[in-house]
Amino acid sequence: ELCDRNVSETARRLNMHRRTLQRILAKRAPR
Repeated sequence: ELCDRNVSETARRLNMHRRTLQRILAKRAPR
């Protein structure tokens, strides 16, 4: 389960933007 806080941290680890990560999560999750 990824939360908004996790997204921010994950984005930092992947050195990516939060929007880019959200797009990937949007494809995996229905939200």
